[in-house]
Amino acid sequence: MATIPRVPPKDIALKMRNTIQYTVDRGIVVAKKWPRKRGPKATAPQRGARGLFKEWNLALQQIDPIEIYAAWLLVRESGYTWHDAIMRASVGRLATWDQAFGAEMPEFNVQLLLDQLVPDEGSIIVKAGGVWVARPAGLDNQILTVDPLLHLPMWIDPTPGPPGPTGATGPTGATGTAGATGPTGPTGATGPTGPAGATGATGATGPTGATGPTGATGATGATGATGATGAAGGTGLVAHPGYVANRMYSVPVNGTYGTGALTANLLYAYPLAVAEAYTFTGALVASLTTLAGNQGRIGVYSNAAGLPDALLWDSGAFATTPAAFHSVTGATINLTPGIVWLAFVVNTIQSYRTNIVGGDHASWMLGENPAGTGTTPAGYVQKNHAFGALPNPFGTPTYTEAASPRIWLLT
Repeated sequence: MATIPRVPPKDIALKMRNTIQYTVDRGIVVAKKWPRKRGPKATAPQRGARGLFKEWNLALQQIDPIEIYAAWLLVRESGYTWHDAIMRASVGRLATWDQAFGAEMPEFNVQLLLDQLVPDEGSIIVKAGGVWVARPAGLDNQILTVDPLLHLPMWIDPTPGPPGPTGATGPTGATGTAGATGPTGPTGATGPTGPAGATGATGATGPTGATGPTGATGATGATGATGATGAAGGTGLVAHPGYVANRMYSVPVNGTYGTGALTANLLYAYPLAVAEAYTFTGALVASLTTLAGNQGRIGVYSNAAGLPDALLWDSGAFATTPAAFHSVTGATINLTPGIVWLAFVVNTIQSYRTNIVGGDHASWMLGENPAGTGTTPAGYVQKNHAFGALPNPFGTPTYTEAASPRIWLLT
């Protein structure tokens, strides 16, 4: 037999160049004859496997360096490369047993392996979802069946079967001794009343008592004479001739209108007598100001105990510049006969036409202060109110002996 000279490992690559193809698999040199013929075309599964291997090699370039180092520590001095460790880990086969060629297979104690999976007595192992799993032992009197949905063994409590047929009746036993007499039962309900007996004989009629004396009837008085018809009363004064459309109405004024400056954020009010039920269409004031941004707000209030009370109408804010009449129209102000209060507030100090000081437009309704000066009658009531939506109710005002802003209602 010819002796093949041993080639040092460092010269293997040089000696095998252009002679055979070689590679290293798990630390073992694997050689193939060179050159080799082209084999048959790869099958679809082979092409798929090669495609996956190519994808794996591309993914291998993205591995974090710390993972490469960990794989190298795992395989060092074992004959494997870190590529081998990464590849086996990626398919879940990192743990293997090395076996020298020709050596006997290692022995494994299956009992020890199963004890790790099912340590308890009476447990069973089944395959579920591609892996082996342990099922614990059932309780006493339970039975093993198959889950109809999961198709896996399961322990359940047995369902009682239907009752069996009744057995034959046994012979009658001897009669026992008589028991003691029980207590007397309660008295039964009273029976219905029997029919009435025959009517007895009528007793004798007693004597009639004496009739008392009739009182005397008094004499009827004579009818008095009818009195003479009194004279017809005189016709009263007509308070108001009635409202006419497209006119403006306010309180009486003595002489000409006055002028006056109104204070901002101060709500002025005075009473107005409404002669008949009427729907007014708006209200207006006469402004003497020319400042841009000036605004006013008119309101109508009900009367309660001689003072303004509930808000009946709020005009909303409207411009009061330039100097002219400024009105709010298109309104529906339904008023009934009686007293209402006209109210007005401005956002800045402004000049307006007023009811002249000393006129009798309101003092006869408002009354006068006996502790006052005695020279100027009451002109209106007022209260502080920040310019905006009018208050409802009006609130507690104070009386003022001064001219009030002239306010008209439109028909």
